[in-house]
Amino acid sequence: MSPAPKAAEFYLQRSLYYLAARLLLIAIAGALIFLLPLKFWANTLGLLVLSVVGCWFVAQFMRQGPESLLLLDSAKNLWRLVREEPGEQDVSVQDVQLAPTQFVTRHLVIAYFRAATGRQIVRVIPSDGLSPQKHRLLRMILIARAKNRSS
Repeated sequence: MSPAPKAAEFYLQRSLYYLAARLLLIAIAGALIFLLPLKFWANTLGLLVLSVVGCWFVAQFMRQGPESLLLLDSAKNLWRLVREEPGEQDVSVQDVQLAPTQFVTRHLVIAYFRAATGRQIVRVIPSDGLSPQKHRLLRMILIARAKNRSS
């Protein structure tokens, strides 16, 4: 396997897999509420709340703007998160550091970052969130970093 690069750029896209997983969880919760022996008003209220949450997830998905994840220096663990808000001229730029542990599988990467303010930032990146080559490169970088930490 080739060594991980010192710098890289990843353009994160909206993920239909992520939206489908969130809506599936809402559907399962809705089925449970429907099947529970609750009063009619409790069932109705629960299903109404889940419907609102489902609509909010879809609206959030549609409003999601372009986002870039830049590896500035792998040796110093410097990353930059650039997010463009749709319909606005504002671009949010945050310099972050990768947290010690990450979740990496073939189809899913969950990256944990720490901002300079101490705030934790999590990015869930399914395989459809990046091109196949970029998703593989991100996995290689994160796995190489984990191996270097354990040595």
